[in-house]
Amino acid sequence: MSYSHALNGLKLLTSSARNLSPSNGAENSTLEDAFSELMFDAITNKLKDQIKTGVESEIERKAPLDPLKLERIHLTPTIGGHPFDITLKNLRVRGMSSFTLRDLTPKLSELRFRVSVIFPSLIAECHYAVNSTVYDVFDLHGTGFGSMQFEDVLMRTSVNMESSNGSLRIISADPPYVDFARSMITLKGSDGRVSSALSTHTNELSPILFWMLADQVVDEMDSFVGNYLNDAIKEFKLPANFKPVVTWLMKRQHSPMNPILKRLFPVSSFGPFGNLYQTISGLKHQFNIPTVFESLRSNFRSNLRRFL
Repeated sequence: MSYSHALNGLKLLTSSARNLSPSNGAENSTLEDAFSELMFDAITNKLKDQIKTGVESEIERKAPLDPLKLERIHLTPTIGGHPFDITLKNLRVRGMSSFTLRDLTPKLSELRFRVSVIFPSLIAECHYAVNSTVYDVFDLHGTGFGSMQFEDVLMRTSVNMESSNGSLRIISADPPYVDFARSMITLKGSDGRVSSALSTHTNELSPILFWMLADQVVDEMDSFVGNYLNDAIKEFKLPANFKPVVTWLMKRQHSPMNPILKRLFPVSSFGPFGNLYQTISGLKHQFNIPTVFESLRSNFRSNLRRFL
C-alpha cells in the first residue's frame, strides 16, 4: 500500500493514509504501514495541537510555541568591507503549527524513517536596531519595528532509531535539506513609516537571517519535539521476531547525549551542509558574506533538486 503520491512535483500523503488508525497486529497491514499510521496521527494532529497549546508533564513544561518567543538575534556580516550590524529583539514567530506533512517513509529494517514538512508561511515580528554603512554609499541607522516573512519553508531529514525490548527509541537525526521559496522583510522606523532603503538592503540578507532564525528556533524546540516523538514511538510495539539489519551500525554510532533536533543543523563542516556551518561561523569572524553566500545558495538549491 502506498501512502504518498506526486502532485505538482511534491510528494504528498494520500487521503487513505489520513483515514487509517494504528493497528500494529492488523492482518492486512505491514509493520511499516502501521508505523506510518501511528506517526502520521502523532505529527499531523497531536503535535500541531501541542505546539498551539503548550504541554505540561512530569518531564517538562512548555508554553505554547505558536507564536514562538525568542529574545535576541545579533548579526554583523561584512558587506563591501563594512560590518552590517543589526540586532533583533523580542521576536515572535508565527506559523509553527501550520506545517503540512509532505512525506513520511519508514525503513524499519534500517531503523530509520524519512520525514519532510512544509510551512506555508513563517512570520517573525520584532524590534530592530541597525548601525551600518553599505559600500560607502548608504548610511543605515535607526531603530523600530520589523517583520520577516518566509514562504514555503521546506525541511526534510532522516531520523535514526534503536530497538530494545520490542520498542523503538529515537537517537539522532541527519542534517536536513532546508530552504524557503520567497521572503519579504519590512522595517519601520520609530515613526511607523516603512524605511525603503533599509528594507531593501536587509532583504538581501534574508537567507542569512532565515538560517540564524532557524537555529534559534531549533534551540527552543529541541527537547520538546524530541520528547514528544519518543513518547509517540513508545506506543509502537515490534514483533518478537523483528531483527533490523543495521543494529550493529546504530549501536556503534549511538551517543546517549546526542540531541534530536540539534542535529538538524550542522555541528561540523562535513556533509552537504558544510557551507552553512562555515557561513554562520563567518558572521562572527567578519568573512565577506556575498562570496560565501553565493556558494551557500547554490549548495542548497542543488541538494533540493535531488529530492523534489
